[in-house]
Amino acid sequence: MTQELTCTEQAYIKLEHLCITRIYDRYDDDDLSEAYRRMEKELAAIKKKETAPLFIVVYEALCGVVAKREKFSLRGDTGSSVVAYLLDISEIDPVRIRPRLYSEFCFGLNGEENLSIEINVTRKLYRKLVKYFEHYNGDARIRYKHFTSGIVHGVGISDPQVLLRDYYDDNELFFSFLEISGQVFELFKPLTFEDQVKCRGLSVEGNGVWEGNAEELAKSGEIALGDLIAHREDVFEFMLNHGIEREKAYQISEDIRRGRIKRNGWDAETIVLLYNAGIPEWYLKSCEKISYVFPRAHSMIEIQHYGGLVAENSSDRIAIS
Repeated sequence: MTQELTCTEQAYIKLEHLCITRIYDRYDDDDLSEAYRRMEKELAAIKKKETAPLFIVVYEALCGVVAKREKFSLRGDTGSSVVAYLLDISEIDPVRIRPRLYSEFCFGLNGEENLSIEINVTRKLYRKLVKYFEHYNGDARIRYKHFTSGIVHGVGISDPQVLLRDYYDDNELFFSFLEISGQVFELFKPLTFEDQVKCRGLSVEGNGVWEGNAEELAKSGEIALGDLIAHREDVFEFMLNHGIEREKAYQISEDIRRGRIKRNGWDAETIVLLYNAGIPEWYLKSCEKISYVFPRAHSMIEIQHYGGLVAENSSDRIAIS
């Protein structure tokens, strides 16, 4: 007797098929090998964490409402995912884009990270998606969140086979666009895409990245824009370029991203490693001031997509986790 597949297993089979059939159309011989390697690593992480339904629910919803590319944009680290790019959930090609993106920051070094997919949408598309989920008859569980005024704020989606806790019971999520302008942009006057992305990351307020930190370093004239910490990937690459092995560089960048170094300081083993690697004192002090740092993919998407969403004055968000 053949055992019936769970909805998670069915979703993974569909996801794998979509990715494999599309990758050959997206990449030529020069990039196919790297793209395929990253896709296989991501699919293995998705299978391990049983999160294929999250990708499929998002993919089918966007297809179901015939969402135009300029009307939505992905948030956060998922923009560094080849799988998200192959499904047209993300407009960022993480294999070819520069500055570089790393799938480790979406899935973890060994596929251990919990995944969420969050998308900014225009108000018109948001209403279509809400209506879509009102008539949704799939296997995922749908919950609505509201402002106190009763206006629908977001749609939370989870597969009961995947997630054991209801994320949105504990977290109200809000999002509004920030100007791609201001002090950082005026100071550096970035012309290249890479420099614009860096400035976007530096422009985030209240996380210890700019005020009293990179701002002082920049105004001293001694530190170049490219060396300042704006994203978690900046720390990761800085460590790799100083000869620190990949797993340790990843852990350090995670500690900086989550503000652990600001709260607890460096442990004795790590600080010796950093000094021996030649990490300069100013860089260590900069790390110690950061309470949180955004992923590079998030800034890339905002820079690329800013105009299209603002045209409809959108601050709505649909979040799938």
